[in-house]
Amino acid sequence: MNAPLTAEGQQVWSLATRLGRQLYARGPFGGTGGFDFGAALEMGEALGISRTAVAEFLPVIEAGAIPAILEAQNG
Repeated sequence: MNAPLTAEGQQVWSLATRLGRQLYARGPFGGTGGFDFGAALEMGEALGISRTAVAEFLPVIEAGAIPAILEAQNG
């Protein structure tokens, strides 16, 4: 249903699944705020993924992933 439609989209999706520990905390009490985009861009570059593709697709993935992560954390 929400599967990536392009090779670049598939690469960024794969990158997003590897960013589990590359999250930043939100506010003074913690909680997941979002992906660390600096780390994501560096990791993507190391994997040979276009920086443009990461910058284009990762925010869209983040918009769905972070609420799901928060829901799982709060059970």
